[in-house]
Amino acid sequence: MGHLHFANEIMVLKPSFALKQNLQGLAPLHVALQHGHEKMVHRLVDLNNELVRVQGREGFTPLHLASQIGNVELLNKFLDVCPDSIKDVTIRSETALHIAARKGQDPALKALVGWLSSIGDLQLKRTILNSKDDQDHTILNIAVLENSKEAVELLIESCMMNLEAKNLEGNINTALAITSSDDIRRTLEKAAIKANKFSWKRWLINIRSRLRKHMSGEALNAYLVVLALIAAATYQATLSPPGGLSQTDGGTNNTLSRVAFHSLINSRKTTAGNEGNSILPTFDFLLFFMPSMSCFMASTMLILAILPKKASWILLYTPMLLFQISYVAALLVISPTPTTTTTIILLLYAFWSIPGFLILKFST
Repeated sequence: MGHLHFANEIMVLKPSFALKQNLQGLAPLHVALQHGHEKMVHRLVDLNNELVRVQGREGFTPLHLASQIGNVELLNKFLDVCPDSIKDVTIRSETALHIAARKGQDPALKALVGWLSSIGDLQLKRTILNSKDDQDHTILNIAVLENSKEAVELLIESCMMNLEAKNLEGNINTALAITSSDDIRRTLEKAAIKANKFSWKRWLINIRSRLRKHMSGEALNAYLVVLALIAAATYQATLSPPGGLSQTDGGTNNTLSRVAFHSLINSRKTTAGNEGNSILPTFDFLLFFMPSMSCFMASTMLILAILPKKASWILLYTPMLLFQISYVAALLVISPTPTTTTTIILLLYAFWSIPGFLILKFST
């Protein structure tokens, strides 16, 4: 074992050999894993990512085996090339998370839970965390039986945000009944108290989970397109406000439409605007731009909320924030009176401090 080039040649000439098992019920990828030949493992997976789902003795896949030995690097590799492998179970109905918890591989368990959080599929995360083996043990139950406080705290924190209060309370009560550790008991009791309290964050996550459960990939893309169009249209409205902007030469009008509009509102306008300000009076300005600003801020924030919160998510957050700042800056520049300026600032504060905070909190 370990002859990398020879194995590579066999994979090219006879791909089916990678699926055959030896007398111990192990496929080549299992054997490479057991013997610590990581280069061979990487090469085999790169040639055929479906090898990650090949089941060997007792239904163990390479992902299960990597979880058992605690190889975090290979876990990340397997999940990256074959995400569906997280759903595979052994003949005992154990997921990779069950195995990591049973073998006391806390770093591996943390990596698996972290990956579930990163993909943004709350329904899948909820299903995996709440799954049971053939002994009716959840992952949390196994961590409790193994007296692993670190694993228990990790699972409680993750479950707290991704399970219904009723299911969460049931899991904790079951874990309390089987624990023999005072430290773990105290941790579970604190979690039980929190589970019975209303949580805005958990409520928002549950709503988002239900929406995404019934939303296909095509529907999600359609929503993103519509939200982007709303943001673009409202931004354009700010650059070209109704009636235009006041000019240095008040006697010169740029367009006939501006002349007509100016004539229409001239009787209602009490003071002339400064150069570069909107010619709209205070009430008309707020009547148009308050809904426009609300649409713009809501659409840009919802775009961030709908997208999965992966590592690359922060790359979208920064330009979106700058986009919002440029929009508000444009509004402040054309604002005709101190009253409209103050209103814009207050509305901005409301959007950034309340829904913005909640959206960022439950986007997991």
